[in-house]
Amino acid sequence: MSLKLDQALVKSFIDGAFGLPIAHENTGYAPTAGTAFAELRVFMNSERAYTLASKNDITGLFQVALNYPDDGGAIEAKTMAESIIDAYPIGLNLTYSGQSLEITERQRASAAPVNGWYRLVLRFNFVAYLPR
Repeated sequence: MSLKLDQALVKSFIDGAFGLPIAHENTGYAPTAGTAFAELRVFMNSERAYTLASKNDITGLFQVALNYPDDGGAIEAKTMAESIIDAYPIGLNLTYSGQSLEITERQRASAAPVNGWYRLVLRFNFVAYLPR
């Protein structure tokens, strides 16, 4: 079931059409110098019993790392971050192939230079209820 959660989150970002190339997990993405891009990662916590007989729950984190050219200022990256954060309001339900999740928290973390890029990280916490 966790694969469906990954797919719901990644598909929602793609469908958001934010205009950024995406570095997907475990792909040979090579950034183009001077071109911003997003790195997507999904982190899952432990699955645990939610009801006695039929459901488990799981929480996790959808991370979007925005990478903008270093020394280009912060406004463009922060403007994009705001657009993405606005697209994931608390309470948003996303579904993929019959499995739903709900966004429960959102955060823009501090930005930092990383390998020649200005990286601004966004985090969206979620909860999902899984059938047993």
